[in-house]
Amino acid sequence: MKKYSSLTCKALIQYVSLVLPGLILFTIGLIIPLFLAFVYSLTSWNGMTVEKPFVGLENYIRLFKDPYVKDAWIFTIKFTVYNTIIQNVFALLFAIALDSK
Repeated sequence: MKKYSSLTCKALIQYVSLVLPGLILFTIGLIIPLFLAFVYSLTSWNGMTVEKPFVGLENYIRLFKDPYVKDAWIFTIKFTVYNTIIQNVFALLFAIALDSK
């Protein structure tokens, strides 16, 4: 019974030693900047001054009322749909051409 628990402990140490560096890099490179970006989006900070006046959701309200943002979303969705359809059609035609004799 003692041998089984020592193997489990060794396996746990191995798993943690393999997962921990990736978890640390993921947290530093993605989670922390994502959180800070959200916090900064609730302010009217220009990036240069020390003070960061809190404005709440005013930035998001202004963003969703902007017609340029709406146009950008519509363009992006159309581009994604058309690009996906065209790529899949050409990929299928190419696969058929390669598969035929």
